[in-house]
Amino acid sequence: MKTNMNNWFLMALLTGFAMLATSCTIYNDFDEDVVSAYRAERSPAEPKSSSSEEVKLSSSEESKYSSSEEVKSSSSEEVKSSSSEEPESSSSSEEVSSSSVGCPESFVDERDGREYAIVDVYDRGSSTSRCWFAKNLEYAQEFSECYDGEAKNCKTYGRLYSGDQLNNKGLSAACPEGTHIATLDDLKHFISMTGLKDCSVEKGSTCEEAAIYMKNKQGWSDSGAKYSQSVLGMLPGGALVDEKYALIGENGFWWVSDDSFDAGYGYIVLSEGDLLTVTDVTGEDLPSTYYSIRCVID
Repeated sequence: MKTNMNNWFLMALLTGFAMLATSCTIYNDFDEDVVSAYRAERSPAEPKSSSSEEVKLSSSEESKYSSSEEVKSSSSEEVKSSSSEEPESSSSSEEVSSSSVGCPESFVDERDGREYAIVDVYDRGSSTSRCWFAKNLEYAQEFSECYDGEAKNCKTYGRLYSGDQLNNKGLSAACPEGTHIATLDDLKHFISMTGLKDCSVEKGSTCEEAAIYMKNKQGWSDSGAKYSQSVLGMLPGGALVDEKYALIGENGFWWVSDDSFDAGYGYIVLSEGDLLTVTDVTGEDLPSTYYSIRCVID
């Protein structure tokens, strides 16, 4: 009996260590398969396309990122047309417009050779795709920082970028050529894809339940089964404001552009709960404010 108890204790201890080791690794996940399921559940009366175009969603692999891994593989939504037109291949030198032909599976930033998996956000209502990076931008440039100055945080959460740098150089300040910093219009397209009703993404607004489709499956203090519907796999990378780092692992902040913002740029916030909040920032606060960036193909 004593031997059996010892064996049980040893197995329990080893299991505990294994669980602890697993919890220390945060992966960046996204999954487009949930999009079709969500549309069927929440938008049964969704208008059909007047054309003969047939749209199918392929099952996709999870694209995973960790502090010790480079970008692996991902598969995006497959959009098939009755014509023989095929989606263009991915390259930072090729222009891929927001259209019904779908998105490339990845995009290479020629400045540093880093490859980003692409999420094909397809909205049936407008029959258009927006091609989002599946991970925060990580390109090292002036006026950008890793949280706490640690490279491992850049690997997991991407870099934090000064709002003043964006204001001075516009959409090309950080994202590679052929892409741009996410705009409010890109967000509106994303919300339209989810089928959420009465959901505003204007300056100063909040959007209920949007975080369910934006937050990563893990890495959030309130994450759980509901975030299995993650499409963009966003992680809480915190912020750098007035030379102070704060809220990593709790809140995520991302720059967005729109003419409605006082200085041309505002930001979205994902914190505890399912709300997406759109907030403005004054021009005088831009230089000391560092947030994350998600790029979208032009």
